Amino acid sequence: MEVTGNHRFPYCWKRTDLSRVKKHGHTVFSTFACGGGSSFGYKMAGFDLIGCNEIDKEMMTFYQANHHPKHPFLEPIQTFKSRTDLPDELFNLDVLDGSPPCFVAGTLILTIKGVVPIEMIKEGDIVFTHLGRWRKVTSTMSRMSPTVLVDNRIETTPDHRFYARKSGDDIPEWVKAKDLEGFFLASYHENYKDMGGWIWKKLTRPVVPASELTEVFDFEVEEDHSFVADGYVVHNCSTFSMAGDREKGWGKNKKFREGQAEQVLSDLFFEYLDLVAKLRPKIAVAENVQGMLTGKAKGYCKLIVDRFNSMGYDAQLFLLNAATMGVPQVRERVFFIARRRDLSLPALKLEFNEPIIPFKEVVAALPFQDLSGTDPNQVDRAYWHRTRPGDTYSTVSGGSYFSWCRLSMDRVSPTVLATENMKYPTEMRNLSWVEICLIGSYPYDYDFLKATRNKKVYCIGMSVPPIMMAQIATQIAEQCFGVNADQIDEAWRKK
Repeated sequence: MEVTGNHRFPYCWKRTDLSRVKKHGHTVFSTFACGGGSSFGYKMAGFDLIGCNEIDKEMMTFYQANHHPKHPFLEPIQTFKSRTDLPDELFNLDVLDGSPPCFVAGTLILTIKGVVPIEMIKEGDIVFTHLGRWRKVTSTMSRMSPTVLVDNRIETTPDHRFYARKSGDDIPEWVKAKDLEGFFLASYHENYKDMGGWIWKKLTRPVVPASELTEVFDFEVEEDHSFVADGYVVHNCSTFSMAGDREKGWGKNKKFREGQAEQVLSDLFFEYLDLVAKLRPKIAVAENVQGMLTGKAKGYCKLIVDRFNSMGYDAQLFLLNAATMGVPQVRERVFFIARRRDLSLPALKLEFNEPIIPFKEVVAALPFQDLSGTDPNQVDRAYWHRTRPGDTYSTVSGGSYFSWCRLSMDRVSPTVLATENMKYPTEMRNLSWVEICLIGSYPYDYDFLKATRNKKVYCIGMSVPPIMMAQIATQIAEQCFGVNADQIDEAWRKK
């Protein structure tokens, strides 16, 4: 159905537009709520939002300023799920929503076949080491940890070691991420011949906290114990004694203890599943990255589906691309949608084929502009002119800056990341936060409480695009709860 031109929902919209949406009475509670991207999607589809759970204090502040939840819980999901004072409303939910960060990754690793996201690295892959040679990955690992942001581009654990030196003449050493300020970091160059082939870049930005708890990935490399991550030379994790244990167990039968798989006690996805078991919503929706469907991660998916099944839910997996759902960015995500079996709800059919939205349409739709915080830096001055629109700086930099992309006016924007370095196609600058809002389908009157541009981008990049979730929520309302979609669409028809 064409509602706003060729799109059901408008990507250029305001929070005040929600006042036109007629509520149908079905409820949703959001876990891992961040700034409320998915919550906006449910509200766009007429759901009543009754509360949220989030661990990040600043994101919760954003969430409360924009959603005013009746039941906000600022605490880790581990303690939230154990509460004995939860309101009755949470035990009669229609939808329990969440995006457990099990595979929040995307760090790009230099392999002999090109760059590969770290969560997709597997045993046998060949990577480049600090000694300038190719060596084999022998095992992989992941674990939960706080993280820091280095050079505003690579997120890692505070103790993860980088190949660095204090001055141009010092002998290189392995320095922990939290101690890198003032050091020169070894950055990969494709013309590497000997140790002099590294580009030594002085870290000029402070190392700052990035996440209180998220899953991080690492792997062991034979002989040299190092690899290139997002262009920087890094060492294997110092706590690698547990390497490979979880992957070796993926896909195997597990003994469940009090409804929880022993093998994955620390995984946030399974903490979310514990909450599903406790609250028993009619439908549970969980979003994650595409990497969950590849390689050994398929076994992890099987554990999740098996757990849903053991709790009396029928789970479906959908791989969806936001670009086909009316969102102006390419963003592929996996959605687990599980229906409580005793309710005999129908299986969902999800197909979205809306026209793509190139960046030039976003530019034409801008309601206003704010260029604060978009000034180019030395990296931009070195590589922007040489990079073709649609390519990343890595195509001209010798291998670094894989995520720094000069957009093309005629193409859909790439995925907005939490540490975004997207460049305007025809001007040497970063995208403005207003442009990022529209690309992320966030309301452009979102109250960021005087936050910096980088924090605004972080909030949007960490969120499920509202329109992506609105499309799914509309289908849940219509197919599972019998809501007439015309009731939803009427609010969004072009005025």
